[in-house]
Amino acid sequence: MKSHFKAAGRALFKMRETDDAGVVLRALAEILKYAEYIIYMANKTYVKGGVKRIPSEIAGMKNLPEGFLDIYNKIVTVSDIFEIKNESEKMMKVLSEFLDCEVEFVPVETKEKCQKKEPGLESLTGTYEEIYSNWYNKMLHAKEIDSKYLSFNTMASCQEFYDEMSDEYNVPLISLIDKYDPDDLDVNARNFELAMSEWKKNYDKLGILVREFKNLDEFEAAYL
Repeated sequence: MKSHFKAAGRALFKMRETDDAGVVLRALAEILKYAEYIIYMANKTYVKGGVKRIPSEIAGMKNLPEGFLDIYNKIVTVSDIFEIKNESEKMMKVLSEFLDCEVEFVPVETKEKCQKKEPGLESLTGTYEEIYSNWYNKMLHAKEIDSKYLSFNTMASCQEFYDEMSDEYNVPLISLIDKYDPDDLDVNARNFELAMSEWKKNYDKLGILVREFKNLDEFEAAYL
C-alpha cells in the first residue's frame, strides 16, 4: 500500500508543478488509480463488476480512510484546475493519515528519449478496433448512465494508450484528457470520437482498413 501511496505522491508532484490541464488531469488519473489500489489492498478484495461499478463497490467496503469517499466522489466532478489540485491534496492527506506515512514529493525521473520507430502494419493493425470496442463503448455507456467517473476513467485510460504509442512510434500525439468536461458527458463522447478520427489517419496513411462486423456471429466466423 505504501508503494502505491508513493507513486500517487509522484503524480501529485507533477500536478503541483504545472497549470497545464492535460498534465493535471493525467496526474489526477494516476492518483485515483493508486488510491483505488490502496483501498483494494486495505480491504483484501477487488471490484467484481467492472470499471463502471468501481465507485459503488468501493463505497460498500468497510475499511476506508475517514473522509475519503466525499473527496473520491467529488474529485471527478470538478472542472477548475486549482480545485482539482486542492481536492487531490486532500485525498493524499486522508490517505497519509490512513497509512500513517508522509507524502514524499520526489521529482519524477525523466525518461531517456529513445529513437522512435516508424509505425507499420504490425504495430498499428487492430489498434483502432481496440479503441472502438474497449473504450468508445464505455464512453457511450458513461453518457447513458450519467457517470462522470466512467467518462473520466475511460478518457484517461485511452489517453495513456495515445501517450504510449506516441512515445514509441513516430505518430502525432493525440490530446484527449485535457478536453474532459464533468458538466457535459455528451461533449466528452464527441471529443472522444474526434480523437478516434485523428488516430484513424494513421491507418489511412498505411492503407489499413478498419474491420467492422454487423453482429457477433459475423465476428466469430472471421475470428475462427
